[in-house]
Amino acid sequence: MTKISLVDSVKELSFVVFYGSQTGQAEAIAESIVQAAPTYDFKTQAFPLNDIRDVKELTLFNSPIVIVSSTTGDGEPPENGDRFWRKIRRKALLPDSLVTVHYTVLGLGDTNYNQFCNCGKELNKRFQELGATAFYPPGWADDAVGLELVVEDWIEDLWTSLSRLLRPESVDTMMATKNKESARGGLQLPVCPPESLLLEFDNNLKVMPVDLEDPIQPYPLIEGLPVTAQISKARCLTQPGAVKTALEITLKFQSLKFDFEPGDAISVVCPNEADEVDRLIKRLNLSEVADKIAILSVKQGAKGKIPVFLPPGISIRQIFLYFSDIRTPPKKNFLRLLSEFTSVESEKNKLLELCSRQGGSLFESTIRFPGLSLLDILLEYPSCNPSPQALIEHLPRLIPRAYSISSSPLQNKDSFTFVFNVITFTEAEGRKYSRVGVCTGWLYKLVRKMLITHTNDDNASAISDEESLLNSDFAKISIQGESRDDAMSDQQIVIYRRKNHNFRLPTDLSSPMILVGPGTGIAPFVGFAQHRNEQKKMGHNEVGEMFVYFGCRHQALDYLYANELDTLVKENAITGLYTSFSRDSDDQKYKYVQHNMEKNKAEVVSILFEKNGYLYVCGDAKNMAKNVREVLTQCVQSIKGVSEEEAKTLVTELVSQKRYLQDVWS
Repeated sequence: MTKISLVDSVKELSFVVFYGSQTGQAEAIAESIVQAAPTYDFKTQAFPLNDIRDVKELTLFNSPIVIVSSTTGDGEPPENGDRFWRKIRRKALLPDSLVTVHYTVLGLGDTNYNQFCNCGKELNKRFQELGATAFYPPGWADDAVGLELVVEDWIEDLWTSLSRLLRPESVDTMMATKNKESARGGLQLPVCPPESLLLEFDNNLKVMPVDLEDPIQPYPLIEGLPVTAQISKARCLTQPGAVKTALEITLKFQSLKFDFEPGDAISVVCPNEADEVDRLIKRLNLSEVADKIAILSVKQGAKGKIPVFLPPGISIRQIFLYFSDIRTPPKKNFLRLLSEFTSVESEKNKLLELCSRQGGSLFESTIRFPGLSLLDILLEYPSCNPSPQALIEHLPRLIPRAYSISSSPLQNKDSFTFVFNVITFTEAEGRKYSRVGVCTGWLYKLVRKMLITHTNDDNASAISDEESLLNSDFAKISIQGESRDDAMSDQQIVIYRRKNHNFRLPTDLSSPMILVGPGTGIAPFVGFAQHRNEQKKMGHNEVGEMFVYFGCRHQALDYLYANELDTLVKENAITGLYTSFSRDSDDQKYKYVQHNMEKNKAEVVSILFEKNGYLYVCGDAKNMAKNVREVLTQCVQSIKGVSEEEAKTLVTELVSQKRYLQDVWS
């Protein structure tokens, strides 16, 4: 069967949407534009940027282009846009290469990261350099305060600009249609997602088991095949009383080789919480049919489709347990859908306000920031009774969670460790029930018996899941691995390799490094140090210096990998270890990692600018990573005697030279 070319695919479209999406947000926004287009008598379709095989293809389109792109890493393009990124930046392209193209860009970013919306901004700049015409100003949406604050207004006004470009004589008619379709009670509302599916249940056929190793549709932006690994060890790295509980899990491989390098991560395939799924099923009045085979079909004439990641022969319970993301806060268009299933007028009006343009700040403060789930919202609005097929059609896919590897393959090629904090959420701020992180809570339950073998109180009874998961001190979980052998397990999990090409050790072994990793951000750097230590033992004498900055609240409670780091210092793998314990001392001068960097500013600047060293930062993007950059700029300004702007330029050059590398999250 001959594959239709991209040019042929877009011939009948009013305009074309392209997206570069790392986590699915840009793709979801692109699809929302596609869904809304028929309301304004437009026809469009969304494609990944990498579907563009040649930049010159863009000149063959007879329609304008809308690009929605996120940014990943240190200003890098998303994986499904990286090939197009390389193609459009080729110096051989002439200044008039795209002179016939009309385009606009919506960039997604996070001001907690260094290069806000860099991919979108660079694409916009490059399109202009190649002669393209922007028919509508670009938009830059900030996830730190809520993407919707920019995205909604930008999309709302996109339709007017498209009409002016494509059919200027009908702008007034389009505006009247837009106002009629989107207004209710003075509110400007998103277009309601369509209900395209029918649902039947089969009482005779047997429900098929779910095979997590063989997904019917690959996960977005995850390469390679899934691997089943055995949990061979588990230990708690924090002491009872710590604000957060950090666990280390060791995974072992028997039949398959698992190649990784320090700095890489894994993606863990996990289900939703079974109790939460059960509560959702009961709230939706689906208990009698939840375990029967669900047969989905598309309504005649409908434009929607069955989610491609759902295998046949499974039940509603399996869909909610393994495939649909029921925990991530619903987006505004999903709330618009829920409002259509709400019978009590006051509740319906509240949902409409939350999803309206006017309700942006209310949505952020009451839905997004508290992290309300689908179940939270259904419990808050008792008259909201959505059909299961509508939920299945529009809930996002449950995707694997990523965790940094904290060991070196040179130390053990058949196993590795990874670390995570068990996330807990109390019943507060609109959350109707206490819960744990989807993946961290599931992993904890898998290894719980390995961790809770005795308590600090010899007379203590067995600890309930609820107590141990929701109490801040984890109900006196005892610590293993220090004074006795770690417990073994026969539990298995499914994982994917997650290569982190932008966070690797320098290829030159003699290059010095500064590693900044407070909390669980220390994880990849333990692997870095182990790797360099093993290389030394293998006879590599010219191994560069390594300076590690670690921080936590209390030295006695949450100093992760304290023994391992001490050993690596004694074996000269780590040249300098600088620690900060923010709650242990009244001395406010050296509370955090950046304060120790300032204290050692001469050493820091020398390593980076005189010895061509590398700076790695891992951990919280919202505060720590931003503060580290600010302090580094101040260090450069002080030691080199330059202005603040000159210091910022020098730090930016480190980033562009790939000698200032980050693996951060918000």
